[in-house]
Amino acid sequence: MDILLQEAPSVEPASIDEAFADVTILPEPIDKIARDIQRRVNAEVDLPCSLGGGTSRLLANIANAFGKTQQPKDKPPNSIMIVPPGEEKLFLDNLPVGKLWGVGSRTEQALEELGVTTIAELAASSIDMLSKRFGNPGRDMWYHANAIDPSPVLPLPIQKSAGRQMTFQSDTKNEAELKLTLRRLSAEVGRQVRRAGLCGRTVTLTLRWEDYSSFTRQMTLHNPIDRDDQIYAAAVDLFHRYWLRGELVSLI
Repeated sequence: MDILLQEAPSVEPASIDEAFADVTILPEPIDKIARDIQRRVNAEVDLPCSLGGGTSRLLANIANAFGKTQQPKDKPPNSIMIVPPGEEKLFLDNLPVGKLWGVGSRTEQALEELGVTTIAELAASSIDMLSKRFGNPGRDMWYHANAIDPSPVLPLPIQKSAGRQMTFQSDTKNEAELKLTLRRLSAEVGRQVRRAGLCGRTVTLTLRWEDYSSFTRQMTLHNPIDRDDQIYAAAVDLFHRYWLRGELVSLI
């Protein structure tokens, strides 16, 4: 994923090991981009890497799946399959209808009962008939069979912060309870940032008083951190600086 993010301007993860990448604005031909990505993955992380390319997410997805089937059975798939612009229908038409995005085994069986076994036959079917038989998915199948897929690549937003808070059932001025809660929250934030593969340099503490007014202070560290104890150390330092003993706290 890191390599893909370095090579492509827009990346949408689809699972832990699959993603869509929009490389439209890059000057290099798409086949060269695919070869460069595959070469880096093969060399830098010692993993096979299959890529499909086309004018839409639909074409790229199906091309990738088709390319894998053309690989030797005794080796991990490490294929590149590109569908050139203008050849979308030519590529799709002879494929079994089950290869189409969104057509599962039950839908494939229902289409076969209608005499539809190839994507070309599905494309030639009536969109009204498909919509009546399958609802909105039937309409989508017709568009996909005709190589129509305007859906964009949607990169995940960049996570810029992580936080947790606790509202007490009753306002408290118990220092031990406040610090224990702060420690638990620090552990939750630590797990959150580590799962995201992040570190942070600024720790922020917010306290809400009994009158519902809020007080926020932050500390910026020299080095980025992600460990629970480091986060807690900074947070409890802020707490000791700014909490006056005896003040009731409703949220931390």
